[in-house]
Amino acid sequence: MPSFLAGIMACYLGLANVVRGEGGNALHVSKIALR
Repeated sequence: MPSFLAGIMACYLGLANVVRGEGGNALHVSKIALR
């Protein structure tokens, strides 16, 4: 179970890192996609 939680934690941290790194780009792309 701890390894499972660790995997989720790592996935979440990686996602947060991507969002923080390319936040502007992703937001721009999502706005275009939603439009």
